[in-house]
Amino acid sequence: MKTAVRWRYIQASPCIVENPGRGTTRKRPRHTEEEFKKVLAHMAEEFQPVFWVIYTAHLRISEAAGLNRGDWDPFTKRLNIERQFSHVTGKLEDTKTGQHGKIRLMHGGEEALERYIEAHPALPSDPMFYGPMGGRLTSGYIRKLWNRACADEGMTDFHVHDNRRTGLTTVMDATGNWKGVKMRGRHITDVAAQGYQDISDELDVAVMQALEAKAR
Repeated sequence: MKTAVRWRYIQASPCIVENPGRGTTRKRPRHTEEEFKKVLAHMAEEFQPVFWVIYTAHLRISEAAGLNRGDWDPFTKRLNIERQFSHVTGKLEDTKTGQHGKIRLMHGGEEALERYIEAHPALPSDPMFYGPMGGRLTSGYIRKLWNRACADEGMTDFHVHDNRRTGLTTVMDATGNWKGVKMRGRHITDVAAQGYQDISDELDVAVMQALEAKAR
C-alpha cells in the first residue's frame, strides 16, 4: 500500500496501525487449579470430565467437542487431537491451526477421563462427550455450562478458554521447556506459544533462585 501511494495509484493507504508494536489484547487474569475446582463444584458430575480434559490437555473448546472415544488410548495413556467440531457448519473439521498431537493429560485429567469412559461405554467412532439431548456435546453448550458454573461461584471473568493458557503456563513454570509448551499447545510458531504464557509469582521466585545460585 505504501508503494501504491508512492506511485500515486491511491491517495492514502487504508492500512493504518495504531500504536504499532504494542499488544492490543487485554491481558487475561491468571486462574489457579483451586479456582478451577471451585467452578466445577457447581456443575453436574457427568459434565465435569469435559473440563478436566480441556484444562489438562490444553484444548480449545471446539477440539473438546470434536473428540471421539477412539481418540483415547488406554494403553499409552495418550489423547489424540486431530479435529474440531465446528459450531458454524455442525461438522467435524481439521483443527484451527492444522496441528495435531498425541499427549498425556496433566494430573487429574487422566483419572477423570478414565472414570467417565468406564461409566459410559461407547464405540470408538462415537463422540467422547454427549450433550443433554444425546447428540455430540457442542462448543456452545460447553461454554454455557462453564459460564453458568462461574456465575454460581461469583467468578464472571473466568472464561473457559482461560484454562488452556493457565495449563500451558503451568507446563512452562514446571519445565522451562518451550518445545514442550509448543508441542502440547499445538502451536505453529514460538510467538503463538508465548501468547499463552503468564508471568507468575512462582516463575519470579524460580528466576531469583537461579540467579542467586549462579551468584554463589
